[in-house]
Amino acid sequence: MRITMVDTISMRFSAVTILLAACAVFPLMAEGNSSEPQDLIDDAIEKYFSGIKSATSADIDQKKLEQAFGKRTPAILIPDSIAKDEASEKDSSESFSFSNASESEGGLYTVKSGDTYYSISKDLGISVAMLKTLNPDVDQNDLAIGQKLKVKGSPKPVDKKSYYVVKKGDTLYEIARSNSVDAKDVAAWNKMDLHTPLKVGQKLLIFKKGLPEGYSYRAVFIRPISGPITSGYGRRPNPFARSSYHFHKGIDIGAPMGTEIKAARDGLVIFSGRMNGYGNVVFLRHADGYVSVYAHARLRKVEKGDIVRQGQVIAEVGRTGAATGPHLHFEVRKLTQPMNPFVALSMKEAVPTHGQAAYKD
Repeated sequence: MRITMVDTISMRFSAVTILLAACAVFPLMAEGNSSEPQDLIDDAIEKYFSGIKSATSADIDQKKLEQAFGKRTPAILIPDSIAKDEASEKDSSESFSFSNASESEGGLYTVKSGDTYYSISKDLGISVAMLKTLNPDVDQNDLAIGQKLKVKGSPKPVDKKSYYVVKKGDTLYEIARSNSVDAKDVAAWNKMDLHTPLKVGQKLLIFKKGLPEGYSYRAVFIRPISGPITSGYGRRPNPFARSSYHFHKGIDIGAPMGTEIKAARDGLVIFSGRMNGYGNVVFLRHADGYVSVYAHARLRKVEKGDIVRQGQVIAEVGRTGAATGPHLHFEVRKLTQPMNPFVALSMKEAVPTHGQAAYKD
């Protein structure tokens, strides 16, 4: 059979077509690939938590966390401003939402008519899993009215008095908004009408929710390294192929090669190894089901199963995997769900002023 040049070109074109089709089904995953395979981290964390939920396996890692840091979990306080601007890095420690702070006294909750573990968890901002952990001998399907349940001992918020001095051009609504309170409340506190003219130099009484005496704020997560944010959280152009977009589930922080990477929070190392596209990677599991991810490291300094403290060096900045330069790819997740790391870095927890961790019994 005689093969013409046209036949040869046709055969080559068909081979290329088949190769491209195969790549669409089986994407190239070799280290140094032109895009970060975000699904690898998704799959690894999904597999990890799926294993924990298995009826045939015990959550040994949870027991390790409890042994190291205690069973009690902190009240996570999120700045009200973050709900409006997730990318904000502003320290808003005086305007925190206490929606998940416990209303119980002494760390105990008294069961009321109609209560279930689910309704209690919603009211107090504590997970059903933590209620089970704190009350191992209680049958959640057989709660009795008046029964005492152990819950997290987060401090109950109190009203703190302050004053605002009126400046030229101020309005009651602007003053209320800047202090994260309602204008009607400001008017009531100062025994005035909403439309009463303000005078420059006038002192307005303001009440804001705050921590009681004996407690202070502490960052739940700290920045693992200092440096400029080279890529934020969210949809972005592929750094290797600008014509395509993908969802970036973390933030990239630029830093010199070898910069020490610190644990953002106390936790347990649940993965330390190499991952295609990400190079050297470390996963830390924390209290309340949070997980933090550190990728593209030059060197890992912890191994799976290690207990680490907030601020402990766990790796060094590198450019392993698919990286255009030395940087840290940093993620925070609540269970399997990615969250904006800036939100995590803005969260505070209430701790006793003598410095003990909020979740340490």
